[in-house]
Amino acid sequence: MAFGKCPKHIFRCIVKPRKIAIVVPNPCNPDYRVIKQAETFARQGHEVRIYATKNPVTPSYEEFNGVAYLRDRWNIVLGFVSWVSGAYKQADVLAGERRKQAKILKRAQKSARTGE
Repeated sequence: MAFGKCPKHIFRCIVKPRKIAIVVPNPCNPDYRVIKQAETFARQGHEVRIYATKNPVTPSYEEFNGVAYLRDRWNIVLGFVSWVSGAYKQADVLAGERRKQAKILKRAQKSARTGE
């Protein structure tokens, strides 16, 4: 039997449940394309969260058909500007510093064990 012809119940047994996050730049009310996709994942046993923007009418948190909707105020333009301006480069610098600190800590622990 080819993989494309497997019954749906067999496919559900093969795929492990995942945590799925969907981010949309709108309140997702109504965004039927996103809602349909999220509910399909939820029916397959995945944990699905939709992160959306908040307007005065929509609640901050709600759950329908196994999908959690989390809404908050955010600005997609500001996020894009910070990414373009090099905020992501700062994360690389910090990661390098953490590696250096980890090496120093390892050396200190090794010397403490050997009694040097």
